[in-house]
Amino acid sequence: MTAWAEARLGYTDCAVVVSGWPAGPPLTTLNHLRGALGRVLGESASEEALKGAPCPFDPPCAFDLFHNAQGEIDGREVPKPFVLRADRDGAQTKLTLRLFGGADRWHHGFHQALIAACRRELGQARLTVSGAWVARAAAGPLDHRAGEITLETPLILRGRALEGRAAGQRIDAEEIAGALFNTLRQRLLGLSFWGEARALSEALADQARRGPLPVQFHGALTLQRIQRGAGARTRLGLTGKIAFSGAEMDARALLGLAKAAHIGADTVIGAGRISIAP
Repeated sequence: MTAWAEARLGYTDCAVVVSGWPAGPPLTTLNHLRGALGRVLGESASEEALKGAPCPFDPPCAFDLFHNAQGEIDGREVPKPFVLRADRDGAQTKLTLRLFGGADRWHHGFHQALIAACRRELGQARLTVSGAWVARAAAGPLDHRAGEITLETPLILRGRALEGRAAGQRIDAEEIAGALFNTLRQRLLGLSFWGEARALSEALADQARRGPLPVQFHGALTLQRIQRGAGARTRLGLTGKIAFSGAEMDARALLGLAKAAHIGADTVIGAGRISIAP
């Protein structure tokens, strides 16, 4: 039994149901929602936090967690303790602000701010809120060794894995397997800062000592040009589905946590969301 037996990633979902969500690329509207959320949180922030300095409030204002750097792990900035998700169901859409670990302490303020943000102008969207709730859960390893990963939103890999590539190009899954797992390891190591750090950090260290993961990817993904919003830098993201096999506990744990945490860059506006089918 590896250290993953005790490793979990706890999170709190602040959810709202809205109508009026536009039909275009979800990351563009989620980026508008993130901007509106920051403006709402800024209204109750300390002057110091608004200037990018540590918040002197006790506890610190939610804007400080939302916007400002919280330190470094292994030379990398600690990731923001949240992701945004949008799930359409006919005329209604569930919007979720997912807070990880100890960031749950601020869930009340984040949830109220999310509701207020949905009522503001979001690009071309005009939303109506019809429901809201908070739920807590924890992610753990997958219970199966083979299956298919669907990229629900584009995966924007960190580093140079996609350097020199062009939109529309097909990428063999084996080419990005190493970059995918390295990106996910770094993300989970950063999220361990926010709670349940010991078990998750020990499991990540144990996996690193074991070397390459015994998992094979099959298939190909397509590169898509991603535009966050007007004037924003264009990125390339991977879209599509890939099959995997041979996944032992370490790989199943990483993939299971990835379902909750997302992978790669721009997760704060919903990028890198995956689903996994047996």
